[in-house]
Amino acid sequence: MSKALFNKLLSEHEKLLFHRGYDEKSLNSPFKSGWLVRELKQYLGWAIRQMFWDDSPVDFVLKPVGFFNNEQEIVQFQLKYSFDPATESLSINELVIKYDGLEKAIKLSSNVELPSSHNAIRLVQAQRQITKRKKLSGQRIIISGEKAKGYKKP
Repeated sequence: MSKALFNKLLSEHEKLLFHRGYDEKSLNSPFKSGWLVRELKQYLGWAIRQMFWDDSPVDFVLKPVGFFNNEQEIVQFQLKYSFDPATESLSINELVIKYDGLEKAIKLSSNVELPSSHNAIRLVQAQRQITKRKKLSGQRIIISGEKAKGYKKP
């Protein structure tokens, strides 16, 4: 039973990660092709073996990395997984994106909610723009003659 379960869950998640752009090629990752799937195999195998000794959920994290904008910017992802032995299910509960000094966590209630890697980056870029606007709007500018006091270039 565990071999069939392993193959079923691995196949489902390998397809999900590929279709959502978390594979090495789509991410322009510095890791060799197939690295993420090998990591998933290792953690999933360990989680399924644990179900024979303990019926508690087993959590693990996959950490793909990618380069964007002509390899000028690096993005780190954390896919936070949970394997539930009671339901024999594997879920991605949270996606964390680290980009340009910002971090955004997205809670997921089902695997189909996983955004594509490019959409996840857009969410962080939008957060960065909001943060910049808030910083600019909170500044007080006093103009005296030709000098502006309190103004900081963005």
